[in-house]
Amino acid sequence: MANRTRRVRHEPPKVWHNPDVVGVRGSKPQPRSGRGPASSPQPGADLPAAPPARSGREAPMPRSGRIVAVVKSATDERELERERLLGKLRAAAGRSAITRAADELLGAGFELPGDEQEVHLQMLEHADERRVRAALAHLTSVADEQPIRRFAVLEARLRSLEELAEEEETRRAASDLRRRARPLERRA
Repeated sequence: MANRTRRVRHEPPKVWHNPDVVGVRGSKPQPRSGRGPASSPQPGADLPAAPPARSGREAPMPRSGRIVAVVKSATDERELERERLLGKLRAAAGRSAITRAADELLGAGFELPGDEQEVHLQMLEHADERRVRAALAHLTSVADEQPIRRFAVLEARLRSLEELAEEEETRRAASDLRRRARPLERRA
C-alpha cells in the first residue's frame, strides 16, 4: 500500500504583512480561474488606481531605499558621555569602584547633578573626604527642602562616616546630617 500524502493546496502562502506576496493589504484574495463565480472581478480590480502621471518637471522623483544617518552634534555626544558616566557611578559598588567612577566623571569636566539624591548618596563612599563633605553639604540642603528617599542607606553610611572618617569636620557634618534627615515621625 502506497503512503498517502496530504493534498497540496494550490494557493500562495498568506503572509499578510508583505504586500509583495499577496497584494495590497486588506484586499481580498482573487479566486483562481475556473473556480470562482461567473461574475468574479478582474484581477487587480481591488487594487487602487495609480496616480495620474505628471508631465515635465512635475513628475515625482523615484524614492530610493537609502538609509540616511542623522548627524549628531557635539553637544549630543557630550550629553551621552555624561549619562554613561553617571550610570557608571550609580551602578558602582564598593569604595574603590565609586571613587574611580566619580573621578572619571569629574575628570571629564562634568558636575554632579543637583537633583539626584542617589548620586550624592554614592559620593558618601568616595575615598577623598573633600568630595564626601561636598556630598554631605548637598544632602543637608536637600534634607531641608524634601525628605530623603533612601533614609536607611543614608543613615548606615552616615554612621559609618561618624565612626571611621579621618577628619573631625567630616564626622561632625555626618552627625549633623543624620539628625536633620531623620523622618518626621522619628524626630520626636
